[in-house]
Amino acid sequence: MNHIDFFRKHHKLPNEEVIGFVAGWNGATSGINPKHHGILVLTDCRVSFVRHGFVGSCFRATELDRIRSVEFQSRMMRVVATFHTSYRRDLVFSSLNTTDLRSLVNGVNHIRLNAIARGCVGVGGAFAEIEELLDLREASGQL
Repeated sequence: MNHIDFFRKHHKLPNEEVIGFVAGWNGATSGINPKHHGILVLTDCRVSFVRHGFVGSCFRATELDRIRSVEFQSRMMRVVATFHTSYRRDLVFSSLNTTDLRSLVNGVNHIRLNAIARGCVGVGGAFAEIEELLDLREASGQL
């Protein structure tokens, strides 16, 4: 079973639509944290890293409304996309396929901007959560 089939069978949500995916790796190319080869999957609600292999599998998902910015860098013979999140668990993905990874990053930005324009995704992230907590605190009379 390949990575995308594994994602569709075990991790895809019922009403979730797969928009695209690209092969590459997550993690450092050298050093303490080894790299994991797999795919980066873009759906209409999240970005996920999926790896399915003989020894085990790895899955990490980040909802699109948690992504604050996306950094795209060209490095020696590879490209790196870093999805900065509101809860400081950035997703870093590298690939040799510049065109497909750039298209996926553009897709993430397009979906996020359309959702923000429709009011589906909060633009404040952590600030919006703090405002909600302050509103709750004020409503309970503790402020």
